[in-house]
Amino acid sequence: MSLVVVGVLPVGGVAADSLDNPPWLKWSRWFPLWPSGASATAIASLPEPVENATMALVMVSRTDEGLYVPAVFLIDGTNGFVTKEIRGFSGIIPYDAIVLDIDHDGHRQEMVIAHDLGLTALDLATGIILWQWIATSYLAGKAVLVEGTDPLMIALGETGAIYAVYLSNGTLAWTVPGVENWWGLWTAPALVNLGESSGVVAVLPPVTDPWGAILVPPQIRLVDLSTRVTRWRVPLGHLPIGTVPLVTSVGPIGDAGIVISDGEWELAIRAFDGQLIWNTTLDSPIMDFPFPPLVVNTPTGQTIVAPTYPNGLLRIDPKNGAADLTTSRCGTSAVRMLPADFHGNGFPEVITATSEGSICVHSVPQFDLLWNYSARTAFTAAPGLGDFDDDQAPELVTVSDDGWVDAYDLPFSPLQLPGPDWKPTAVVLGSLFAGVAVAALWILVRRRRRRGTNPRDTVESPGGESSLDRGFRP
Repeated sequence: MSLVVVGVLPVGGVAADSLDNPPWLKWSRWFPLWPSGASATAIASLPEPVENATMALVMVSRTDEGLYVPAVFLIDGTNGFVTKEIRGFSGIIPYDAIVLDIDHDGHRQEMVIAHDLGLTALDLATGIILWQWIATSYLAGKAVLVEGTDPLMIALGETGAIYAVYLSNGTLAWTVPGVENWWGLWTAPALVNLGESSGVVAVLPPVTDPWGAILVPPQIRLVDLSTRVTRWRVPLGHLPIGTVPLVTSVGPIGDAGIVISDGEWELAIRAFDGQLIWNTTLDSPIMDFPFPPLVVNTPTGQTIVAPTYPNGLLRIDPKNGAADLTTSRCGTSAVRMLPADFHGNGFPEVITATSEGSICVHSVPQFDLLWNYSARTAFTAAPGLGDFDDDQAPELVTVSDDGWVDAYDLPFSPLQLPGPDWKPTAVVLGSLFAGVAVAALWILVRRRRRRGTNPRDTVESPGGESSLDRGFRP
């Protein structure tokens, strides 16, 4: 069963200052989601239409028989109608969806999905599973693409193991080991340009004794992708849960660095040698999984912004770590920040969606509330920003916890979006509402799977069919 509401409707709002041209609701569609809501959802804009669709929604869907299976819905972004549905692949929690050209035919019509079990590549035009790679441990979050003559997908296991998988065929290229017998890591790798090569930054869980006492603290490490040698390790005070490393310029001279939160401290580390540049105390944990914090250009320079639990908006000066926390007037638990230049002055505002169902626009760095709208009962998935209807202009897409997908037209031109290439190949909507929603989902799934086995045991055939593909009842 599905319901579609189509039409261009003005969206009202309440503002401290105001936006002359706020977002306009374009269409709404209801999907039968997993009972825990939209916490396991990803959405991608299609670089070129497939089956008259311009966007794809990856989600755990309820069938007419009451089963819950992963599915990709190809959607006409102009009206919200589904043009094609693809099922039959592994995974229960999709983290990420990237649309690209795997078969080198000149058309970006293939999709790689990172999910809890591993990676799956699909041909969107035919609906065929090109390959599936199942990790030896559950994945901790989304994967990143390393381009080159033989591109790799880099993924992080919940043990801290780093996996490199060939994009062309889904075979494992190499692995850097993590910590055995550890699970529950929620983060993602990040890529760093090291000049002569590239590196991957990733969290390594603590080493504990059989009773849980920590023998070696958690660390963040940088591994050279060309040699697979660990260049440096920095110990962390706490295990980062639900935070992703941010690669940006840090320090007074703008060194390439990594910013990471361990829940109590925010640290800036120089990428080249792992030297600590600054650290600052956090009054509340950052809740940005599976995304890193956002770097925004302002009239006074760059600033790092991120939502914090339960209702904070955090800004940090990347030069010295000076931090300031503001209480949001938009409601509790913002699930992601997206940059959008509503005023056309080259300094973007940020859009947030909250767990109370509000969509808000804030100025940066002041965090003045410029506009807000009570759209749904709750958002537990992050909003997406991109050209989802192939009209060369941006749209905002939200997914609510009760299954409503809404598309909004944004009242500015593509040139007002930050960055030289504003149209993304993929926009991820997998925010985990500070980890709470997916924590419950993760525990439920693992109780059904963990019986002395690993994820690879669920695969029944080389073709990638899994016992999970037929669905299960929660």
